[in-house]
Amino acid sequence: MITTAATLAGPSLIAGAGLTALTEAGYAAIQDEMISIPGGTFEMGDDQFGPRHEVTLSAFQMSRNLVTNKEYKSWVDALGGRRFCLVETNPAMGWPKVVAMGTQEAVKQYRDETDIKRALVTAALAGERLTWGGVQAFLNQYEIWEATPCEPFEDQGKPGQPVNVSWYSAYLFAFMHGTRLETEAEFEYAASRGGEIRERDSSPRYMIGSVRTWKMDWHGDYPEGSQVNPTSPIMGPGKALRDAARINNNPGVRRVSFCPDVRYGFVGFRLVRPQDSPG
Repeated sequence: MITTAATLAGPSLIAGAGLTALTEAGYAAIQDEMISIPGGTFEMGDDQFGPRHEVTLSAFQMSRNLVTNKEYKSWVDALGGRRFCLVETNPAMGWPKVVAMGTQEAVKQYRDETDIKRALVTAALAGERLTWGGVQAFLNQYEIWEATPCEPFEDQGKPGQPVNVSWYSAYLFAFMHGTRLETEAEFEYAASRGGEIRERDSSPRYMIGSVRTWKMDWHGDYPEGSQVNPTSPIMGPGKALRDAARINNNPGVRRVSFCPDVRYGFVGFRLVRPQDSPG
């Protein structure tokens, strides 16, 4: 069961050490939910849905369960309205990175998203003496993402079911808990080896079933040849989903692509963190 830290009290614009402290507290709140997956090499892909190729993964941690309605709602409530996130999306920097957060009250004075972005960039770069032109030069590297509130799921009697949110909201939840979403390779590896990894009750749940799950990857063709800790194409037609179905007795190989800014009623997500992450 993931528990969320107390309400994120403090300034309406937050960045730097304050943001780092929040992600560390977020991970501390979910640490007991994470299980260790040893690294290894396996054959990824399927003749029908992607070329078979050898993949080697380093050890990582994975949440035992998908994030639930109750857990997601608890986090949104704890944000205290601080839902506007400045995200660095420069592909050369790797995965997207949240660098500042702000409340609606803090950003409502600005006329449009560009002005909001300027305010959050300024907060993220606090202490650095930059000309206005210097701030402008950063704008193309950032996007504004909003952690959207969820419906009152508990009132519908479904607090324990996997939450259905957009890829962007799922990623923000993961980032603010010191984790990220799983890659296709990590999912397929854990799905195929779940029984070998640890005793049954401690293996990741819902790996094989009816719930599709968001992945870090943009959907695209599998690469040729062997890979080590593969990521994904820089861009693609949509974010990858895996429906956890069995095809020809091979778990987790079917792949589909969905728009990342849409919430689907059959899509959940789980959390992953490299085993050697600090903290």
